[in-house]
Amino acid sequence: ALRLRAELAALDARSAGNRMALADGLWQVERLAEALAEAEAAAAAAPFEVGLRRRRAELLAAAGKPDEAVAAFEGALRVTPEDPGLVQALAR
Repeated sequence: ALRLRAELAALDARSAGNRMALADGLWQVERLAEALAEAEAAAAAAPFEVGLRRRRAELLAAAGKPDEAVAAFEGALRVTPEDPGLVQALAR
């Protein structure tokens, strides 16, 4: 599955969705540094896509970077302040 996700990302490196799919696959096999790099690329490619911002924040938290995770959740909340999922995630 990870290889397929990597191939998708390679086919269209500008696709934020493909980059985040690869990040998720890397996260699943505990390659957090690589997952974070892909999540950063995905968030940069689609800065107003809240789902990507939230996933990036979750990856930061999983990687043991709580301050960066909080900042990422807060950034996502600035885009969609009414999102209850983001509020709950930030509260954790």
